[in-house]
Amino acid sequence: MLTDSVVDGINKKVRSALYHTGLTGHGIDLTSATNTAIQIDGANITINPHRLERCLHQHFNAYLKELNDVGKTVLRENFEKRFDYLSKPERQTPPTSQEKATRS
Repeated sequence: MLTDSVVDGINKKVRSALYHTGLTGHGIDLTSATNTAIQIDGANITINPHRLERCLHQHFNAYLKELNDVGKTVLRENFEKRFDYLSKPERQTPPTSQEKATRS
């Protein structure tokens, strides 16, 4: 299940690790040998980068279609609020789950 802690772990062990060191963190396997985009088995996460790219592309296109739907005003308003928030020079990254929890 993709909980906030799993998503934060993926962000830290995949995105940040690849960006800063060129390597994934412990428990992350990048392979095309799995039939799903992301497979979670306990503490181990297997990512098929080819399937993940297709999955993200499909999701993004569906999201754009929803944003352009005239009946989805709340979705569009929320998108604009988030876009404006991220456009502020002092805040260029979304808050982590831990940051969200401390604000509540």
